[in-house]
Amino acid sequence: MRFATHIDGDVCESIAAEHFMRQGCLVFVTTQNASPIDLVVIDDETVRLLQIKKNQTRVNPGRKKPARIHRTRSKKQKSLGVEMVYVDIETRTVFTTDHDYHRNRKTRAAVKVAE
Repeated sequence: MRFATHIDGDVCESIAAEHFMRQGCLVFVTTQNASPIDLVVIDDETVRLLQIKKNQTRVNPGRKKPARIHRTRSKKQKSLGVEMVYVDIETRTVFTTDHDYHRNRKTRAAVKVAE
C-alpha cells in the first residue's frame, strides 16, 4: 500500500511536468524513486534540473500568517544546480525557488554580522 504523501508527490510531479510542457519545454521524468532530480526540463538551449515538492505552509513562531515550508537542497543537489519547485495541488500553481535570492540574502546577513 502506498502512503498518501507518495501519491501527493507523484501528483505534484505530474502537474509540474504538464506546466513545463505547456510552456513548450521538453520534459524528462526520472525512473528512480530516490533521485536528487525529479524532472529534467529543456527550454531552447537551457537545461534545468528540478526537484519537485508539494507546497505546504505553517505558521512560524511569532508570526500570524502561514509561510511556505522551504526544503533545503542536499550537497549533491547544490553541486548539480538542482532547482526546488513547489506545486500547490489544489490550485495547480507551480513556483520555482530563486536560489540566487536566498544565497545573496545569506551573504548580506553575513556582511552585517561582520560589520
